Amino acid sequence: MMAKNEGHRVRYQVIENWGKLPPGYRYQECSDVAVDSKDNVYVFCRGEHPVIVYDRDGNFLRSWGEGLFTRAHAIMTQGTRSTNAPWRARSS
Repeated sequence: MMAKNEGHRVRYQVIENWGKLPPGYRYQECSDVAVDSKDNVYVFCRGEHPVIVYDRDGNFLRSWGEGLFTRAHAIMTQGTRSTNAPWRARSS
């Protein structure tokens, strides 16, 4: 999905097959998505690989969080393009 800010209204466009998952990965109860200052996309899921990271074009970069979260809830990034302090993740 791609967002365009048109004044106060944000429009979304679906991009079919955008996120390219590696073999053996799957989306399972994804609860949140965040984007960092470098346009990397973080999908927070309740599966085997809780945080799945993509570049802006949907290419898989990495995953992390295995064994850290019991039930994914929310994720956000903060920082600037130079500092990019990336994480706050929460599970319930």
